[in-house]
Amino acid sequence: MAGPAELSQADAVEGVLAALSEVLGHTVALDASGQCTLAFADGIEITLAAAPEADGLTARSEIMRPEAGDALPLRAALAANYGRLPPGVSLALDGSSGRLVLHCFLPLAEATGTDLIALVANFVGLVPELRNELMPDPIRTDDQFDGRRGTMIRG
Repeated sequence: MAGPAELSQADAVEGVLAALSEVLGHTVALDASGQCTLAFADGIEITLAAAPEADGLTARSEIMRPEAGDALPLRAALAANYGRLPPGVSLALDGSSGRLVLHCFLPLAEATGTDLIALVANFVGLVPELRNELMPDPIRTDDQFDGRRGTMIRG
């Protein structure tokens, strides 16, 4: 039987997705573009994508779309990248969509189905936490206002 290093990328992807499929109770497979999106409760979506150039699989999940000119969520994301998130997981700004995403790269040469299952479980737990931490409060009272009084309109 071939060892993990001897498997083709397609075989390795198929193996880790089969383990995830078994746990989720649904078949998980990449489409013709090399991606699939998993939908969970509370609007959590995790997109898995083949990264053939790096012999890996990426996972990403949208956290929020920062308002133009609002640096606070981006600063909080940078701070979270410094020790708050599990190793290998980071927050990034998607250049094409402008959205802040949770991202991870899973190298297939070392990955097992258990690794992918743990990654998905971590994302399912982290996404709502990060959305709560990074999304601005919909309504702020004077006591909660963060000091940007120049942007506050008083009647």
